[in-house]
Amino acid sequence: MMALRSLLVASAMVFSVAAEAGSTFTLGGYGGYGDASAEQNALASRSMNIGAGFISAGWLWGGTLNTALYGEMRYVGQTTLPDSVSGTNLGGKGYAVGAELTYLIRSFWLAGNYLFASEHNLNLNSTSDEEVKYFDGAGYSVKLGFRLLKNISIFGFYNSLQYRTQKSGNTIIDITNNKLIVKSYGLGGQFDLFE
Repeated sequence: MMALRSLLVASAMVFSVAAEAGSTFTLGGYGGYGDASAEQNALASRSMNIGAGFISAGWLWGGTLNTALYGEMRYVGQTTLPDSVSGTNLGGKGYAVGAELTYLIRSFWLAGNYLFASEHNLNLNSTSDEEVKYFDGAGYSVKLGFRLLKNISIFGFYNSLQYRTQKSGNTIIDITNNKLIVKSYGLGGQFDLFE
């Protein structure tokens, strides 16, 4: 009798978890401020603004834990005047992809992203009129969100990306010891679709 009761309780728990599990799909965007610099003072620190749109697809486990693949398109603008940073402008656009883990507690949620690939293409060419891009980038992002409605959330974020390789024209330069570091923080919103 005790074994049967335990089996029924376990079955009910499994059914409850399964009922709250399913695929997830998220669309969103964010904007904010930050800075860009390089290690060893190879590039002077400068103020930046950022805007991005993102998408993720994953699986919700037990109604509280979501694992997902994540990708974003980024636009970064330099607000510091180029003349004050040796005539350089790091404004540009690019992408970042990674994996996301989100923990949901009632109306609040906390998400962490490991961004394992990223690229940043400068808007302006070099002084020798060559296209410049930074790649081989990796980093992380943290978001704290609040669900306004079942499928709509707002959040605050902080992220940091480090680029280890620079390409200018056909020349590839290893900048592992002088990585370009782009950090940002701000606010965003997203729409979540649960299946």
